[in-house]
Amino acid sequence: MKKYIFLYIFILASTLVNAQEYYWVYFTDKSGTEFNPNTYFNSKAIDRRLENGISLYDISDYPLNENYKSEIGKLSTEIIGESRWFNSIAIYTTKENANYISGFSFVKEVVKISNDAKLASIDNPYLICQDEKMRLESQLSRMNCQTFSTGLSSGHLGGRSVMGTSKNRPSLSG
Repeated sequence: MKKYIFLYIFILASTLVNAQEYYWVYFTDKSGTEFNPNTYFNSKAIDRRLENGISLYDISDYPLNENYKSEIGKLSTEIIGESRWFNSIAIYTTKENANYISGFSFVKEVVKISNDAKLASIDNPYLICQDEKMRLESQLSRMNCQTFSTGLSSGHLGGRSVMGTSKNRPSLSG
């Protein structure tokens, strides 16, 4: 029995020591990248841009610098996404590696991606009638969703202003 307890504690400790989290890494520039709008956009998109006076050579459309991505990838378990618009990549790595990455000359900023869902509260707890509140609270408690049911119990949930992020993967739109 002691052997199993020791093994469990060892596994738990090693997991905590090597804990990894999600981060956005924002780059300072897109130098060294090439972009051809005729191969990136389809003909309808090009026509639409020209009709609306939007440049075919907007810097937000340029690809990310592959050398930057490669260097960050060496210190990450996984590159989970990228955004041309924000000139950034989303990575999965340790806090220590994230701090090290933030010192690179081509890195503008490293931001931890929050993994907890949050509900915005409202000032008027009477926006939901009592019957609706009880029905929602019952459904959510069956789903074992403490964050939501706590909001309902305290009267701070009106069905509006819901914000959140995925527990497993961050949103990578853009």
